[in-house]
Amino acid sequence: MTVNDLFLSFVTKVFNKSEDELKPLIFDGEEIKDEAFEKLIGLDTARVKRLKSESTEKFNNGYSKGKAETAEEFEKTLREHFGITEELPFAELLPKVKEQFSAKSKMTPDDVRKHPEYLALEQTRVPKEKYETLHNEFEVYKKTIDRKIKFEKVWEKAEPTIESFNLDWPTDPKIKSNLKGLIRKDLESYEDAEFTDNDIVLIKDGKRVQDAHGNPVKFIDATKEIVSNYVPFKVQDAKGNAGNQNKPGASNLQGYNFANKTEMIDAYNKITDEKEKKEFLIKTRDIRF
Repeated sequence: MTVNDLFLSFVTKVFNKSEDELKPLIFDGEEIKDEAFEKLIGLDTARVKRLKSESTEKFNNGYSKGKAETAEEFEKTLREHFGITEELPFAELLPKVKEQFSAKSKMTPDDVRKHPEYLALEQTRVPKEKYETLHNEFEVYKKTIDRKIKFEKVWEKAEPTIESFNLDWPTDPKIKSNLKGLIRKDLESYEDAEFTDNDIVLIKDGKRVQDAHGNPVKFIDATKEIVSNYVPFKVQDAKGNAGNQNKPGASNLQGYNFANKTEMIDAYNKITDEKEKKEFLIKTRDIRF
């Protein structure tokens, strides 16, 4: 096969034309014409244009078919949802749908209350008033727990601080424990407490507890002031040693007259009023047997 034969076979396949149609455009005898290239370019341009046209037509046909199928499916869904049995075109279907929708939307409050789902919900729902009551109770409970936890930490700091003071505690451990309980109650009577890096700031009436100069009262000073209401600080004697200024056997101090420690403890245990117990401990704190 010659080069010319090969070339001619190729262009017949590309342009879908016979050799008789292409030979006059390309050859002059056995020689290729000077204008053969332009002729073939023209044929290729026409071929590409035709292919584009065919491709666009196929796409448009496919798109139109898909759009029609989608519209048909959409119309079917609308008819099923709104209970429309008539095979109406889309332009007439829409007003029908609107009519059906408007009819369904005209439910009265009574219609809603009779609906099974509403009735089932009504059986399980919590009334608004009860919900608000429970919510408020929970908030109070949460604040109470938070405050309790906070003042537990306050006492963890306060107790060793109190023990570091030079106090003249009663010799009876139970009385000492009761006095500590009173001190703790006074600390917990504060509204709140804020923990800083180095101290605890007590809060009262929404404000921090301050001294006369507007400075926050240090926790150790606030604790010392409370403690002083219940337990006396030991007085240093002339030689610098801790000296007890109370006289032994002063069992009738503050108007009380006890023969011994057992009598005093029994008297305390018989008191039921918390305020009276507090006053008893304060008044008898210096009694020694």
